[in-house]
Amino acid sequence: LLFVCCNVLELPVLIFNSNILFFIINIPLSVMGVRRVAITGLGVCTPFGFSVSELWANLLKGSCGISKALDEFSFLPSHVTGSIPDKKLEEQKSSVESAIYKDFGVNISNDWRLVSRASALGVIATHEAFKNVKWKMNSGYRAGVYFGVGMDGPIEVMNTSSGILTKTYSTIGPHALTRTLGNIPAGIISRIWGLRGPCMTVNTACAAGLHCIGEAYRMPIFKKM
Repeated sequence: LLFVCCNVLELPVLIFNSNILFFIINIPLSVMGVRRVAITGLGVCTPFGFSVSELWANLLKGSCGISKALDEFSFLPSHVTGSIPDKKLEEQKSSVESAIYKDFGVNISNDWRLVSRASALGVIATHEAFKNVKWKMNSGYRAGVYFGVGMDGPIEVMNTSSGILTKTYSTIGPHALTRTLGNIPAGIISRIWGLRGPCMTVNTACAAGLHCIGEAYRMPIFKKM
């Protein structure tokens, strides 16, 4: 059995903390019939790097992930953030898109416009975690997703609200809803990698990641699937 668990933090007041940590939890069955849980895959998407090895190397070197705020946040009194530059994010999205098509034959070029920035980070981190465990799309209903999110797409929420208040409806895109629903990232991830088991989103602020791991652990342990 396999579950993927993710934690996303992208709040308006902490928009610079859009960091992703992705776990892949494998649950092998022991010979005694007691199910055990092991974390076998990791994926990250942070200002320090887009892979676990890059993140760890930069931490050991004492590198700094702090940078100047994106232009869209220039009105804020503080311009010091830990954000991922748009250019680097777009490069990584292109790389992941090509890799997913090559490895799984799934075209996700249209998915990027449907999801928020936070969801895109989740897809990128998921790809690395699956790559680490050499995932093959053959588990079907024996694989599921638990996704943790504080708030998905706060920028999209604010932009949509602004468009409604100013009656400039042309600024409200057709994908405003899909970019703000908390369960969209889990759905996108399960669709891309063919995970047909439980697909759940946990929304418990900073504890979401921990709760995801706990819930993913409980499902097979207590034979809920």
